[in-house]
Amino acid sequence: MPISPLRLSFALALAAMALPAQEDVAALTKRLAAKDSVERLRAANGLGKLGAKAEPAGKALARALEDEVAEVRNAAADALGKIGVPAAPLIKKAITKRKSHVAGLRAARHLGADAVELLPAITDCFRHETMETVDAIEACLVAIGEPAMPHLIECLEDNAINYQVAQAFRKMGPKAKSAVPALCKLMGVRGLRVPEAAADALGYLGDPAATLPLLAGAEAVLKQRDFTSYGVAHNAVQSLGRLRSEPDKVVPVLLKLLAAPHRDFQFVGIQGQALGALERYDVRTPEVLASLREFLAAQPGENEAAAKRLLTKFGG
Repeated sequence: MPISPLRLSFALALAAMALPAQEDVAALTKRLAAKDSVERLRAANGLGKLGAKAEPAGKALARALEDEVAEVRNAAADALGKIGVPAAPLIKKAITKRKSHVAGLRAARHLGADAVELLPAITDCFRHETMETVDAIEACLVAIGEPAMPHLIECLEDNAINYQVAQAFRKMGPKAKSAVPALCKLMGVRGLRVPEAAADALGYLGDPAATLPLLAGAEAVLKQRDFTSYGVAHNAVQSLGRLRSEPDKVVPVLLKLLAAPHRDFQFVGIQGQALGALERYDVRTPEVLASLREFLAAQPGENEAAAKRLLTKFGG
């Protein structure tokens, strides 16, 4: 009785799955050095499907992280990362090389929490400061999660990279809660970008403990207006809106910001954030409605539409 085409295809698939993994790795490893980039890509993708069984191809995959074709580099990085912990030394070496560090970071992401030992090399890449590099580092940190925090908190003391580290916490979210005290401390540092980054990051960590330090950062601009205080206040108000904690303390300060007579560009931006935070708190008291009316009467300029919409929403 002749076999059907469907059963034949199934039989062939089973036979292919039964091939010794070592033979597959040897053939694919050889094709990684092919002149045709399509062949190299197919080889890297094939090794990626083998996962940990592709360990014998580790060194060849590491060399492919410097391939001239981005798709080949990415596929090789994925395959190397899927090998797991045995590939960690190769991945670390790739991360430390300028030509392969982005691909190395991509490979490290696949290790998850097992990449914690690579953290010094990973965070050192922040010194390259290209968008592609930063994105790759942040993906690694998200994959590692909470085990990365002791090293990252220590990195906040390094003025060369603490801005980038603080920004990375935004992507990590609540996994980075243990950094709240260090970030609150950074808000009080005089500088152009780090205090702003700290105030911004605190809104993404979901910890109400950041509320009072953020409130202090927001309220300080009412007494001292300079470049740093403007940036901190802008981000602090935005973060307060994300946290939505302690409305009895936060809302009065938001109303103070709206009532302030300052009309310079930076302060107008802070008032815009205050309106956004008020909407998130959704406190519809007579005091809030009266403050919104007074704000509109004072010719708020570019915030007029937002204030009118909020007043209507709150029933005023």
